[in-house]
Amino acid sequence: MRTKSTLLGLMLTISISSFSQKLGDYMEIGGVQAFVFYLDETGQHGLAMSMPALSPKQLKGIDKYVKKGLMTEAQAEFLRNGNISLDLDAYKKAGKLKTKAKKALFEELIPSLSDKGKDNASAIATYCETKGHSLKDNFPWEYWASQLGDGWYIPGDAELERFADFFCGGLNKQNGISAVKWANQFKKLTSDERVQHALAYIGMIGLMSSTAKFADSGFRTLHKISTTMPSKAWYELLDNLIGKDKEMVGVKTCAIHEF
Repeated sequence: MRTKSTLLGLMLTISISSFSQKLGDYMEIGGVQAFVFYLDETGQHGLAMSMPALSPKQLKGIDKYVKKGLMTEAQAEFLRNGNISLDLDAYKKAGKLKTKAKKALFEELIPSLSDKGKDNASAIATYCETKGHSLKDNFPWEYWASQLGDGWYIPGDAELERFADFFCGGLNKQNGISAVKWANQFKKLTSDERVQHALAYIGMIGLMSSTAKFADSGFRTLHKISTTMPSKAWYELLDNLIGKDKEMVGVKTCAIHEF
């Protein structure tokens, strides 16, 4: 005969199982599409990453995402009605990516930043309030994340390191894998086509960070590094790319939410 405590334990097990997540699972938070890339020891809580931000041009053609089954009409309406896109072309045209402009903007901010994205979001918001800066004009990545709803923020280096753990086992060359394996990681990590679509793009290039170490470099980025002989690929957190605006060379922007 089952005791009351046994039945209670069974109910708790069922409850935990019903809310357990797996790495690579698709989920929605406040209507925002996302996927699980980190779980704590319980399997119930962790970090979810949004799908990559759309440019204004992509937002205008958002119906194609609905037709491909990558989002619902309601999800498209959420982005369309809120005009939620990331306009980095306008940011670059305003001269914000020039070294002098970065240094002026980041020099006083950097001491307030850390490797944690949530703390950085708060620090950047406070900095803008104190200095009278527009979050939208000066930190378009953080502004975009704030438009998704409460609790969303751009990952810092700490969260991006966890993403690298999820994607390929960790940062830097020691965690490099063959280029062929890298190109197919998105299929290995999830069976959900919406998540696969996001991971395929992120895997090709990388992600924006909200961590900054040097004022004239601005925010750091997680980039795919590769060699041909032997053919290997891995992720590194970079301050700069020689001869290029690292923010404009295809790097994707995703937001993080705790669950």
